[in-house]
Amino acid sequence: MKASWLLGSVSLSLRTRWTRMGLYAALGAWGVALIVALLYWTPEWREMAQARRAVAHERAQALAAMERRTLVRAYRLAQLHIPGIEKKMIAPHVQTSLVVHLGALAKRHQLQILGERYGEVRHPGRYRVLTLDMDLMGRYPALRGFLVDLNRLPTWTLVRAGRITAIPGPPGWIKAHLRLATYYRGETTHGGAGP
Repeated sequence: MKASWLLGSVSLSLRTRWTRMGLYAALGAWGVALIVALLYWTPEWREMAQARRAVAHERAQALAAMERRTLVRAYRLAQLHIPGIEKKMIAPHVQTSLVVHLGALAKRHQLQILGERYGEVRHPGRYRVLTLDMDLMGRYPALRGFLVDLNRLPTWTLVRAGRITAIPGPPGWIKAHLRLATYYRGETTHGGAGP
């Protein structure tokens, strides 16, 4: 009922000339205000878009400069380590040395070696890779110390993959499976005679 009354009063109001003129004037004023606002704000929007582009450009330049500095720093740091790595790559009797040193390192960090499996990949004319799958058991802080001390070995040995699992029993004890890769140059990986 109220809706029909409202509709009726609006249609009655629109029949009069003054109401229609008022409505046209209000629509015209709204259109003029919209045009004025567009004329006023369009330059502002352009300036804002230009400022955003300038900020994005400056940010990209700053990021590129930061990346260049980081790359130069990493290059200089790598240059410092190259002689040590080259020295480690010419270590004689790599497998024998690795067995001895990894055993001592595990003992120092109170880790038990559960198993070791060796393999070798030859890259003609460049270097060779001695791979080692190693299973260890012990406490997590001991394993962390073991991994940190791998850098101190006389061979260039890196961790290629690892898996750590909790074992039932005393809290904090874990079993770790590590895949290590030792890079070297040389004719033989074993000490003494034989393959």
